[in-house]
Amino acid sequence: MFITISAALLMLKCIYPVCCCTDQRESSKMKWRYYDLSIKENTHLEYPIFKIPRNLSEGEIVEYSIENSQANKYFSINEDGRVILKKKLDYEEKTYHEIIVGISFRNCTKKERIILRLTILDENDNYPEIKVFGKDYSSEILVQENRAAGTVVALIYVQDLDSGLNGKFSCELRAFNFQLIRVTNQFYKVVTTNALDRERRNFEDIRIVCRDYAGLSSMQTLIVKVADVNDNRPIFQNSQIYLSLKEGTNKGAFVAMVRAMDPDSGENATISYFFRSDIDLFAIDEKSGKIKTTKKLTKEHLGEYTLTAIATDHGIPSHSSTMKVYITISEKGENKLFPNFT
Repeated sequence: MFITISAALLMLKCIYPVCCCTDQRESSKMKWRYYDLSIKENTHLEYPIFKIPRNLSEGEIVEYSIENSQANKYFSINEDGRVILKKKLDYEEKTYHEIIVGISFRNCTKKERIILRLTILDENDNYPEIKVFGKDYSSEILVQENRAAGTVVALIYVQDLDSGLNGKFSCELRAFNFQLIRVTNQFYKVVTTNALDRERRNFEDIRIVCRDYAGLSSMQTLIVKVADVNDNRPIFQNSQIYLSLKEGTNKGAFVAMVRAMDPDSGENATISYFFRSDIDLFAIDEKSGKIKTTKKLTKEHLGEYTLTAIATDHGIPSHSSTMKVYITISEKGENKLFPNFT
């Protein structure tokens, strides 16, 4: 048998330590081994997830390295071949990692490589996330009173980033006059069950609670403000009043004041006062309801007068109500008393 000089030198080189390669051509080749692993996402840092087997090759291992940059962000490998977790894993961010480990041997140009295919296992570490979609995408919703039952107040979007049963959830609503209806797996709608009345209650406090099947829950509070509709008319404090004046009462003298109340709000509750009468002896202030004389009262004004006071709100459409004002003008020295009737 004839041995070339180059082959003889190669054989001498591999006598000690034993080399992983058998000839010059094979030294440029690469062996690949695959390992399928799994790990929980909340595994603590510095945890050794894998130990490189010593029987991978017959050569003397001198160095381990992680060769892909993405894996280097999460894992490191120490001198004895232990792959260590160095950054927290998050299933919701990444469900799979591939780690390429390079193994160098003494006196060999050839490397062995193993690939760790790491599957991240989900843990129930996320609460259901509740988002409210309504007016201006706010948690405060404006709804007009007197809207029919079944009016949609808001849309609710719920998401749980966990997987499997950990990501399944159910929701409930805690409030009167409202109901939560599931539209799709992740969307709900909040609807009214009765017509709302602002004069009874001008806001509603709704609490939506969502709980996943593993027990984690979250809550979202939704404030529903009931917007006013001009559905009330002004109401006078008295339905009628009786007044007595004397001749000689000066022009601009205060006679009485009438008041009306409107349970609505804003312009719907702003009231103006008028007289529906052809009598020009008296005037009523539009804003305050104060009644005053428009001229000095004389003998020619003696007698009884009936005026109709009107209170009108500023809503659209407006509402109004009336009351009677009975005034008697008598001579000086004459003493007449008139009771007030309601």
